[in-house]
Amino acid sequence: MIQRLAVVLSEAAISDLDAIAAYIFESSGSGSIAISFVDRIRDRCHSIGNAPRGGRQHDDIVPGLRTVPFEH
Repeated sequence: MIQRLAVVLSEAAISDLDAIAAYIFESSGSGSIAISFVDRIRDRCHSIGNAPRGGRQHDDIVPGLRTVPFEH
């Protein structure tokens, strides 16, 4: 059985999400659209802890790097 792992966002990741929200707000004029999109990103990030060995391996870029799709 795979153990669920906690996902903790770094300060840099949180700052990036804030910047994404600001960009979407400036582009769309809608705070609710910006917040909804960033919330979906956060939810996807936290769901990675449910399958920590999931996703596609990219050891050719950085050893141990995995990528997962977002709203494909």
